[in-house]
Amino acid sequence: MKSFDEYKIEQAKLAYKKAFELNNYYSDPALRLGVLYLYESSKLSIYYLEDSYRLHPMNYNILPYLSISYAYFKNNFEKAKYYLQKAEELNAYKDDISFAKGVIELKRGNMQNARLYFEKLPFYSDIERVIDNPDKEFQKRYSLQIQIIKNLLRH
Repeated sequence: MKSFDEYKIEQAKLAYKKAFELNNYYSDPALRLGVLYLYESSKLSIYYLEDSYRLHPMNYNILPYLSISYAYFKNNFEKAKYYLQKAEELNAYKDDISFAKGVIELKRGNMQNARLYFEKLPFYSDIERVIDNPDKEFQKRYSLQIQIIKNLLRH
C-alpha cells in the first residue's frame, strides 16, 4: 500500500503529464515532472528536464536540476558542469548552485569537497544528519535535496 506522500506524488505526476500533453509549449509541467522523477531516482528526470530547458532555455531554475540529473544518472560530469555554468551565467540562486556542486562531488565520491559546498546551505545541519545516518528518517524541510543525498549515499 502506498503512503499518503507516494499517493500525492503519483497524483501530481498524472496532473503534470496531462498539463504537458495539453500544452507542450509550456515548460513548467516538464520541469515539475523532471523534479518529481529526480526525487524518485528515475532517469526520466533527464527527459523532462531537457524538454523544459528546450522550451525555456533562460529559466535558470531548470539548470541546477538538469546538472544534477546528468551527474546522478549518467555520470556525465561534463554535461553537469556545462549546465551549471549556464545556471551561473543566468544568475541562478547561489544555494541551488552550491547544492548541485555538492551533489556532483558526492557522486564523484569526494565527500570532503561535497561538504564544502553543502556547508554554504541554510539546511546544512539536515544534510549532516543524513550523511551520518542515511537510512534514518528525519523531519526535513528540504525533502527533495535530502532525498537526492540519501539516494547517492545508499549506492
